[in-house]
Amino acid sequence: MPPAPNILVSALMALERWFYIQLDKSEDIDHIIADILKRTRSLALAGLLIGVGRKQPKLFLGPLRSFLGSPEIYEFDLRHQIDREGHQMIGWRVGHTQKEFEAAKEWHGAPHRKKGLKTLC
Repeated sequence: MPPAPNILVSALMALERWFYIQLDKSEDIDHIIADILKRTRSLALAGLLIGVGRKQPKLFLGPLRSFLGSPEIYEFDLRHQIDREGHQMIGWRVGHTQKEFEAAKEWHGAPHRKKGLKTLC
């Protein structure tokens, strides 16, 4: 597949990061997740929300519960786990500072990203 446009990737990462900040502050994000799921059928947003669920697994007992009944979501998640995200780092040293590179490396290598949905469930 061709890579996603940088602006889209940046927007999705910013939204995911915002969710993490809310979780770190113990804010309730259930209603926001429910609203996103009601308004879209985007696989990119589904992947983002699964990532948020990996960080806070109890979300799969609430607003992300609908994902658990979909075999296609497990297949998508398994494929994502097999492919990993490291390939997104290819070429990142060009045009970025070492600090930016290290931040991106930390983002893609976060421990919760290594947990598969099937394992969490």
